[in-house]
Amino acid sequence: MQMKEKLAELKAAVEARLSQLMENDAPQLLRDSMAYSLEAGGKRIRPAMNLMANELLGGDREEALDLDCAIEMIHTYSL
Repeated sequence: MQMKEKLAELKAAVEARLSQLMENDAPQLLRDSMAYSLEAGGKRIRPAMNLMANELLGGDREEALDLDCAIEMIHTYSL
């Protein structure tokens, strides 16, 4: 698989997991604010690099996705 295709695959996985994480019991206004910030787009290079390292080391992708999404949330809200 070429790097561009791999990055697209990993970005899609991160985007899907972020969407799942935003489906929670928080008030609607807070969820809307979260969605506005997190779904504004981005390259998602940080989580993609971590997921590739995780894959090389034989880690669990689902666990890594949760960590990567947490890091993306912190990064997004720090901007």
